[in-house]
Amino acid sequence: MIDDPKFDEAVEQAVKRIEKRTDAEIVVVAAERSGHYRDVQMWIGGGCTLAMLAALFYAPIDLHPIGALVEVAIAFPFFSWLAGHRAVLHFVTRASRQNAQVRMFAEAEFVREAVHGTPNHTGVLVYASALERRVEVILDLGLAGRVATGELAPALSTLTTTSVDAFVAGLEGLGDVLAAHAPHTAESDAVDLPDAPRRRT
Repeated sequence: MIDDPKFDEAVEQAVKRIEKRTDAEIVVVAAERSGHYRDVQMWIGGGCTLAMLAALFYAPIDLHPIGALVEVAIAFPFFSWLAGHRAVLHFVTRASRQNAQVRMFAEAEFVREAVHGTPNHTGVLVYASALERRVEVILDLGLAGRVATGELAPALSTLTTTSVDAFVAGLEGLGDVLAAHAPHTAESDAVDLPDAPRRRT
């Protein structure tokens, strides 16, 4: 989704539309991944290399020991690099770890982007992480006290990374809930964080 060239423009326009209806100040951060998974890559690289080495021992060919060392020296970095592909890491990493890392990085972005810095604490962070295919939404205290979790849940369930259109539709749904509980006032015009999504690689 975040690789789609239409993403930045579509999200920016959606945020502009939403903020005309609500006092909430929405910040969207789009990340390639939340943190590193180098340990997973190393485990996969090591496991595949050992499997290849075992296969060489039983292969019906005579392989010089130096040749075997060269094969291992090439195989480990190759398999580790291959394991770093977004789809591979998503498949082999536990959902609990992915959830924890997305939440941790979303909380860090909440502070980094000063979402908590609006005068009435009406900031909203929408953090989308491509590798984990997850979206995390954090409301500042001025909104969290007004919007019940149960009311927010249906909108959040539609906020997915499957496509740009699905993500924008989810944003609009979130905007409907925010507008119902924190409608736009003239006071909100004094706060104007950039509407374009922030990119993290």
